[in-house]
Amino acid sequence: TVGLWSRFVGKPDVFKREETKTKAPSPPGDETQGEAQEEGGTGGGCGGIMLDPQASFSDKYDQLMKHIDGLCKPMGALGTLEDWAARLGALQGKVPAVSNPVCIVFAGDHGVARAIEDGGEACSSFPQAITKKILMSLHEGWAGACVLAEANNVKLRVVDVGVGTGTRNCAVEAAMSLGEVEAAIAAAEDAVVELAEAGHDAIVLGEIGIGNTTVSSLLLCALSGESPENCCDQGATKTKVPDPQVVRKKVAIIKKALARFPEYASSKVPWRTTTLLSQFGGAEIAAIVGALFKCGELGLPVLIDGFIVTVAALAAATSQPELTRTFFLATKSAEKGQEIAVGRIRALSEEAGLPPPPPPAPG
Repeated sequence: TVGLWSRFVGKPDVFKREETKTKAPSPPGDETQGEAQEEGGTGGGCGGIMLDPQASFSDKYDQLMKHIDGLCKPMGALGTLEDWAARLGALQGKVPAVSNPVCIVFAGDHGVARAIEDGGEACSSFPQAITKKILMSLHEGWAGACVLAEANNVKLRVVDVGVGTGTRNCAVEAAMSLGEVEAAIAAAEDAVVELAEAGHDAIVLGEIGIGNTTVSSLLLCALSGESPENCCDQGATKTKVPDPQVVRKKVAIIKKALARFPEYASSKVPWRTTTLLSQFGGAEIAAIVGALFKCGELGLPVLIDGFIVTVAALAAATSQPELTRTFFLATKSAEKGQEIAVGRIRALSEEAGLPPPPPPAPG
């Protein structure tokens, strides 16, 4: 996007040095020559800073935004696209482009979704067995995600981190051991490394797991200090008509789980990310956190889409705020808790001295 605007609307391509106009470095205090040098695209301009291994992400982002603001268009006319172009360019250090994206879907069962007679809370409108059926449809190629991936030429990778085995009921006990959390994180990190080595240059994250909207609302309460009433919504339902009884049931389950940790009420005591995931789950959410850790390490852009992935992103960013530089927040969820998670992600980014990712667009 930046390349197209640079070539056809704005100034010359900001990522290429002008070989015919070599200027000497500006003497100390000579601001006029420094400004002219920046305008010419050499030395201190975008081309120079993109090639500077010492330049920070924020420096690159700010220089790219300055260039975009100077293009022949109203300021901010391209909206979120302007941030995405600058963010991607700052991450890649070149003309921003994604040519080989991959979508990773992590799958896992939740103990809190089991039937009451099986030791769960029956938190979902659907039985836990549906997770396995969705997983089968993904492997067989007829799930909605498969159709969308094929239509957009996006590779789809499915990683099962706990379907059939599942977690324990987080309303009454720890959902996972720390070892199980670390195993889910490691599995995701390995998948990201493998896909990056295969040439994939952007990651889209997804999940399946009956009950994971309830668990995500629970995680959000613990991370933000917000009440279950503010964080919890319907999740996956059988009809499009809101059912207040479904929400009340989920709120009660979340309060039951939070009551096990009164010292963490209102987020007065900060959670360690691995401890939080161990207590509440789930395995696929822990895997998303692991994928985000590795993408941050590799500087890979990540599309954050939907409520569950957004809450996982908040959990990851709470541990490592610098990860937010790689976040591209996509579709706005119908779950009201997503707005809380997005607000906290943006705040963490600002506190880390990074440009906050713009809020997601309405779906």
